[in-house]
Amino acid sequence: MSFDLFPGETFGLAGESGCGKTTLGRAIAHLTPIHAGAVQYKEANISALTEAAFRPVRKDIPLVFQDPYSSLNPRMTIGEAILEPMQIHRLHGNERTRKEKVVDLLETVGLTAEHTRRYPHEFSGGQRQRICIARALALEPKLVICDEIVSALDVSVQATVLNLLMELQEKFGLSYLFISHDLSVIKQMCDRLMVMNRGRMEQIGYPEDVFARPETEYVRNLIDAIPGK
Repeated sequence: MSFDLFPGETFGLAGESGCGKTTLGRAIAHLTPIHAGAVQYKEANISALTEAAFRPVRKDIPLVFQDPYSSLNPRMTIGEAILEPMQIHRLHGNERTRKEKVVDLLETVGLTAEHTRRYPHEFSGGQRQRICIARALALEPKLVICDEIVSALDVSVQATVLNLLMELQEKFGLSYLFISHDLSVIKQMCDRLMVMNRGRMEQIGYPEDVFARPETEYVRNLIDAIPGK
């Protein structure tokens, strides 16, 4: 497979569980080794970099995972969890500025300064996912990889998180690689999408074109399976 992802774009990866969406996302983020091919970022082959050489790039491409509870250290307060990546990458100059940034990020995702002293178990699933998004934003990223980040949430909560992602994209000029098995969510969120099946590309294009003219039986079956489409 081969595809481009442009600045400010939301590119969707769709397909059934096990088709390779998450593996591809992890490979782009340098969390899974690549045995063939290349990932090009700013005209450089970042898949060929050592971990040490990739570290400056890592802050540009954070990954937000499906399960926000597993993504957060239960022994760290929310403030500490958001502060940690800024400390690791030495962002924002000093601790005082970083702590001010933590509060700013929490307010940006719809939480408050008082939440900094609380622990992950004290939040709902939707709130925890907002915290994970704030932690990703702490790195001032260019591309955020969203791996099924609303699939574990109630439908009403999904809508608020998706709206937040769109607001953040407009505010910060973010690009998203949006991974989901839910084609209705992909259609709502993405500028373009690629349907995957068993590690291969089935179809790529604009959502309206893919939905109107599925090119393979697999894509057609996925679309037909959408409830109330």
